[in-house]
Amino acid sequence: MEEFEKQLKGKTRLLEFISEETNEVLEKKEKEAVTRQIGVYEKKVREIFELKLDIQELKLAEGQDPGEARAWAKETQTKIKEFDAVIAKLKDTLSEIHRKERSGEEKLVLISKQKVFEQEKEFERVKFEERIKQERKLEEIKGPAQSTNAKTELAKVKLPKLVISKFQGTHIDWIRFWNQFKADIDNSSIDPVAKFSYLKELLLPKVRVHIDGLPFSTEGYERAKNIPKSTYGKDSEVVNAYV
Repeated sequence: MEEFEKQLKGKTRLLEFISEETNEVLEKKEKEAVTRQIGVYEKKVREIFELKLDIQELKLAEGQDPGEARAWAKETQTKIKEFDAVIAKLKDTLSEIHRKERSGEEKLVLISKQKVFEQEKEFERVKFEERIKQERKLEEIKGPAQSTNAKTELAKVKLPKLVISKFQGTHIDWIRFWNQFKADIDNSSIDPVAKFSYLKELLLPKVRVHIDGLPFSTEGYERAKNIPKSTYGKDSEVVNAYV
């Protein structure tokens, strides 16, 4: 029993000894340090509690009065409550750290969504400016007397095609590629089989291999579009890639 009591005092004194270190951990609020400190306290408090029970059991086995055994354990129980309060503070600090981390991640997601939106907006702006340039050129050619027919004539003018670079097979590159492909090829009036040919030419081999076995038909083209869209075009994965 003396050996048990010695161990009990040693573990209790250890937790009292590291109280200054614990205060520093609470002040700095570093997640790993807080997590380790919680582990130390929980382990030692559990050991102290088990030693207390073992000593009480020995005292009762030796015939000590139950009231005396409870009175002996009162000081140890008070210490356990103090240590439990420290553990609660450490856990509150850890919860605060997690809340800040989640808040930071949410900000990153918002920033990434904003970047995706800006990319789409920039692409539309380039197309609009090109159209305006062509309209102005047509007005200069036709002259003031025919300016009312400028928009009608513009439809007959073949605008210069924007060059579509090949899709790189990444979530980050998907928005750029798909917006260009959709505007210049997918929304055009050419045959679906021709669209399919364009799509295959604009995919790198590592992406194209997934659609190579599809038939050259309208159905094959629709299936071919959906494969890269489902792989690279999910909003959540695009945002995560930017994060």
